[in-house]
Amino acid sequence: MPACSRPRRRTSGRRGSTGSGRRWGRAVSFASGMLLDPIATFRETGRTHLPAEGSAMVRRLEPVPTRTEAVLAALRDALLAGDLENGTQVNIEELSRRFGVSRGPLREALNQLEGEGQVGHVARRGFVIPGMTTSELYELDRIRTLLEAEAARSAVPVLRASDLDVMRAAARENREALVAGDRITAAHANRRFHFALFEASGKYHLLDAIVRSWNTDGYRSLYFADLTAALRVTADHDAILEAASAGDADEVVRLQDRHRAKELALVMMAIRRRGGGPLPVVRGSRSR
Repeated sequence: MPACSRPRRRTSGRRGSTGSGRRWGRAVSFASGMLLDPIATFRETGRTHLPAEGSAMVRRLEPVPTRTEAVLAALRDALLAGDLENGTQVNIEELSRRFGVSRGPLREALNQLEGEGQVGHVARRGFVIPGMTTSELYELDRIRTLLEAEAARSAVPVLRASDLDVMRAAARENREALVAGDRITAAHANRRFHFALFEASGKYHLLDAIVRSWNTDGYRSLYFADLTAALRVTADHDAILEAASAGDADEVVRLQDRHRAKELALVMMAIRRRGGGPLPVVRGSRSR
């Protein structure tokens, strides 16, 4: 298959599996990808959405990490850091040496990332890191605009003090990480901030779509390429938090849209700085 083919996901992916043979159904911690028990979640909280990463309930329900899960976390960090270049083939042997694990757990982790849309698979090439065209980036931004506005409008009227506490802590951690030059921690905190709001909507199918839109954004690492610029953009978090605390859903949506536009501008600026030209793309269907 020519290199310009986009990856086609195989039907053998293991979405919903921890890699250890245990399954928790469709439950996913949207902010982190952790697998949880939705029934236990509902019994304990009375809410159908899943809790933000770092809550006491997540710590109680989180399965004991397996080697596959450890590799999965390392791969997520590598994607966030931009260590795995878009449009390139995943070198299984090199990653096996880098992480000090056999190919089995590595393939299991890649299968899960494939199910999430973060990597693809091309026949006779193996796993690849998908890229996007400029028009696809703008298309994805439009999709996120619609989905996240719906989530915010549903979430703001029912936000709890604990939700706001998670957002406040995540915003602080994001800012401190950027000042310290820690891109990976900043990226995780940024995601935790936004998903603390989205999860409060309690709309599982909507959240699932938002997760996929974030996961398929192959250039998320570029949001933090310029730490100084990224730090300026994070000031929006405080404004979003203030509007959410006041129960002003319209203002939250407006601020989210402005924040997202700034993030997209950072990505395009990073692309121009690294030489511009067409974005690396692996053609083919991204859906299973």
